[in-house]
Amino acid sequence: VTSEPRAGLARRQLRTAGLVRHHAITALARSQREASVETLETIFAANDLQLTLTAVHALGKHGGKKGAVALKRLRDVSDEHVIRREVTKWVK
Repeated sequence: VTSEPRAGLARRQLRTAGLVRHHAITALARSQREASVETLETIFAANDLQLTLTAVHALGKHGGKKGAVALKRLRDVSDEHVIRREVTKWVK
């Protein structure tokens, strides 16, 4: 039996779900390398800043040349300064 309020439990569950998504993105990129690029590009359209930043990092680190091309496309269309800044860490 727990005395944790429902709101606290809900926040913890959301945080856990978010971490699972971040780990899944990283694992996909690490294991599939360039083959993961098309799948990870779909995250860019999801309108979730944290997941997009995770996908940018994963593509930059594991996506190879194909990932770099995808990151350049994202940089060219993104209105988010933080996303463009993160992309610039990986591609010039």
